[in-house]
Amino acid sequence: MKVLIYALGIAMFIEGVPYLAFPSKAKQMLHTLIAMSDNSLRVVGGALVIAGFLILYFV
Repeated sequence: MKVLIYALGIAMFIEGVPYLAFPSKAKQMLHTLIAMSDNSLRVVGGALVIAGFLILYFV
């Protein structure tokens, strides 16, 4: 359970850095995401999930 909490904390830290450091660029990125099709977002999300799983599996 402790490892899960650490992982959650690291994920929150990494996700929060762009909003803290580059808020205007983060807004631009959100506008870009809104303009993307659902299928494109699914493909990108699936690729990220697979890449993350592979990193966790092999490290």
